[in-house]
Formats: sequence, C-alpha cells, structure tokens
Amino acid sequence: MRKLLMLALLGYLGYTGYEVVALRQDPAYQVYLAYSQALLDHDTLSLKALAGSPAALKPLIRTGLIPGKSRFVYHRLLSRQKQADGTEVWHVRQTTRFDPPGSNTFYGKDSFTVTHTIQLKNNHGTWTVISFEETIA
Repeated sequence: MRKLLMLALLGYLGYTGYEVVALRQDPAYQVYLAYSQALLDHDTLSLKALAGSPAALKPLIRTGLIPGKSRFVYHRLLSRQKQADGTEVWHVRQTTRFDPPGSNTFYGKDSFTVTHTIQLKNNHGTWTVISFEETIA
C-alpha cells in the first residue's frame, strides 16, 4: 500500500512538473506573462506592442490596485479554450505578493489576487492580446 501511494504521488508530481514546463514553453503563455508583467509595471509601451486590438488596451486606465512594490507574482492556469476562429481564451489566476508603503520584506507582506480572462490570437506566428478582463478575487 505504501509503495502504491508513493507511486501515485510520484506520478502526480511528474505530471504537474511536465505541465508547468510545457506551459512555460508555449509562445501564447509567454505573451500573456509579458502582458501581465507590463500591466503590473505600468509599462504602456510594452502593453501597446503586445495588444492586437484597442480592446486590449482597456486595462491602461486601471491604477492603484497594488499599493506598493510587487515582490513575487504567481500564475495558475484555470482553463484554456480554443475557439473556431483560431483565437484562444484563457482564464488565469494571478496572485501578487507586495510590500505596502513603508514596508520592505523579501517575500511581500500582503497579497492581491485577480482572475484574468484573456483572449489571444495568432497572427502569422505572432501571438497578440485581443481582449483582457480582470476580476478581483
């Protein structure tokens, strides 16, 4: 019984590890990561470069959601759906650890979690963001 549990645990860890590594290699996921990081950094030039439509620039009006310096950002892919028109719709939960003003810790004293709904389109080998919505979790 113990060997069976260890085998099951090893299988789960192997599958999860493969899924994380395979996802990190996906060009669409890399575009999403760049877009979400540019949003955190208020980097309008990068957001405009990654946007494939005016709707993708809507998040530029958001400010002050994270009152302080972000330390760590975690992403968890909740779902990924391929559409008939070639676009992909992703639902990703992003948790940001940050330090409020006046704090300076390694890990971040507070956290902020949002759920992103992002639509990506492949234009001749280049992924762009078509739309982006976020919901505070």
